[in-house]
Amino acid sequence: MITLYEKEFYTSSRKEEEKTQLLLFSVANEFYTIEPKYIREIINLPFYTPIPNVPEHIIGVFNFRGDIISLTDLSIFLNISTQDITNFNKIIIIENNEFSTGLLVSNIENLITISQKNIEEEISIFNTPKTKIIYGQFHHENKVIACLNGLTLIHETRVTET
Repeated sequence: MITLYEKEFYTSSRKEEEKTQLLLFSVANEFYTIEPKYIREIINLPFYTPIPNVPEHIIGVFNFRGDIISLTDLSIFLNISTQDITNFNKIIIIENNEFSTGLLVSNIENLITISQKNIEEEISIFNTPKTKIIYGQFHHENKVIACLNGLTLIHETRVTET
């Protein structure tokens, strides 16, 4: 028979060992991650068409295999220093069952695996009004990395009719 103390010990030990995969990318010299389950595809910067009368972070739309996808500049959306848009930028297409959007990022770094216990819930250095988008941070290779909530990001970047 397992005592309550032993059950607590085994449960917390398993939780500390839980690992998660995250896509690491950069936006204007800051580093972020997102869970791969929200990623449809990563592509090079396509030709896009600017559109008027939309929020500032929506810099245009592009055709992706017959779907019209909005393009969000994450540097504007997160209110950090703006990034230059060049042919070297990448687009992370994220989606849920209802909506897709493309996130303009500076560079795709790597797919990393980290322990859940290393993600700190208190966000110390990311001074952005979009803090509900960032659910935590962790240290990796002498950098502080912010963890973006993919589902919240999808909903917050969505253009809705008013």
